[in-house]
Formats: sequence, C-alpha cells, structure tokens
Amino acid sequence: MKINFDTYMKKYRNKFRKLRLSLNLERLPRRRPRDPEEELVVMIMANRRWKRELAEGKLVEISPKKYTILG
Repeated sequence: MKINFDTYMKKYRNKFRKLRLSLNLERLPRRRPRDPEEELVVMIMANRRWKRELAEGKLVEISPKKYTILG
C-alpha cells in the first residue's frame, strides 16, 4: 500500500497539533554538553543580540538589574 506523504500530512496535521498541545510537551534539555568553542560562539551571539535589542529600543533598562521588553 502506497501512501502519498503530502496527502497524509494534510489529513493528520491538525490532529497531531491538537494532540501535541493537549499533552503540554516541553522541550527536553540538551543531553550533550556544549564544547568550549560552541559555548563561546553562543555567548558572543547572545551578547550581540542583547546589545542590538537595547540599541533598537526593544529592550529598556529600568535599573541596573531590571529590564523590560517592548513589543
């Protein structure tokens, strides 16, 4: 029996989505630790994004330890 993948996905996509939402699944934590180089790259990217958000006004400093996110 052959199954057309596109037809199958159209038929069951909504059912799967509802099931997934009803189970309230959460993303699992990473099982493999990051290597030092990858950790450095992630930290640099996060720092640049933080600075960009501040510069664009999407992130506002309320006090030295408190920030608010604007739409």
